[in-house]
Amino acid sequence: MIRTFVGLAMACGLILLPATALAQPAFAAGKPLPDPELAAGTATVRVIRGSVERPAVGIDVALTAASTDDAAADRLTARTNSEGRATFSGLSPGTTYIAEATDGDDKATSEAFAIPETGGVRVLLSTVAMAAQGPMANGGRPDPRMMSGMARPQQGDPA
Repeated sequence: MIRTFVGLAMACGLILLPATALAQPAFAAGKPLPDPELAAGTATVRVIRGSVERPAVGIDVALTAASTDDAAADRLTARTNSEGRATFSGLSPGTTYIAEATDGDDKATSEAFAIPETGGVRVLLSTVAMAAQGPMANGGRPDPRMMSGMARPQQGDPA
């Protein structure tokens, strides 16, 4: 009886544990993320050098309107701050932009994004290839709970 109670208590404890979210910045690089907390018509571009712990400080970021023929006329620039962020404000809602950062010979470009009617947009750019992160980085083994229900091919399995 006591074993059953202890077993149930442990099972309930495992169920109630919060799931840990693993952020994967490599998948987010260059993809715009709408942010309703930003002021309307604002875009922030964070530039890093391969890792979020290495911000690209003091480099120019260009925001180019993607919908016009004369790109030079609709090109805005801002310099990154100590956190690697360049902020553009007063942008027209509905206008489509592309963010571009150049750090010496290294260059990063975002996907095209439109400024929403309310709030703003955040973009992450990396001028250096980002290292693999997470449980399977560098040949590590995945957490069995994470892989539960997913096929995992083994050496020697037919194609």
